[in-house]
Amino acid sequence: MKLKKKKKETMERACQVDHFERRTRKEDIKRNIEMVFTA
Repeated sequence: MKLKKKKKETMERACQVDHFERRTRKEDIKRNIEMVFTA
């Protein structure tokens, strides 16, 4: 029971990190596109 709870917490944390990285990557792509259009 204890192990299961810990595993769930690590899964949720990994999911949050993945979501954050995806969001920052999307903003980086947007920034790169803007740089290409302004150049």
